[in-house]
Amino acid sequence: DAKIQFDNIFMVSADVRHDLFHKKVIKSRRRGATDGLKIFNMLSETSQGNKKGKIYVFANGRDKALAVSSWFLHWKTRLGQVGNGRRKRILGLGFKKEKESLTHPDIRGSIENVFVESKVEKKFDHSYHFDSFAIDFYQQKYIAVDIDVEDDNESFEDCPSYI
Repeated sequence: DAKIQFDNIFMVSADVRHDLFHKKVIKSRRRGATDGLKIFNMLSETSQGNKKGKIYVFANGRDKALAVSSWFLHWKTRLGQVGNGRRKRILGLGFKKEKESLTHPDIRGSIENVFVESKVEKKFDHSYHFDSFAIDFYQQKYIAVDIDVEDDNESFEDCPSYI
């Protein structure tokens, strides 16, 4: 839904095809081809029309759940395993280094891989979105928003602070 907007989008343990944001996939006519572009369009914009934040893809090649999903359910490597902008090597043995030119032109510069294998607290884990390194990362990328609140005799003193 284009009405839903986020300053940043964090794709942690993303169980979607690894080439979701690639121009070749988005321009194809296959089912779900424009899903990557739809996610990108959920980023909020500045008053000048530029995207405020980014899509951050946490990639963990040791994620067992994504390995099972990739091999037995979808037969396609998952984004949460390798990150964006990667292409399989000849004979399917591993992936080439990141190449931003694979990403759809509208999305370039608005997506960033965060390789987390060395940071995950439990090796081979799939549920690391609340690990301390992830929380620290979210807080670093937090975009402060000014909000005008009318005084309705309500107290906000008891509201928790997340910063």
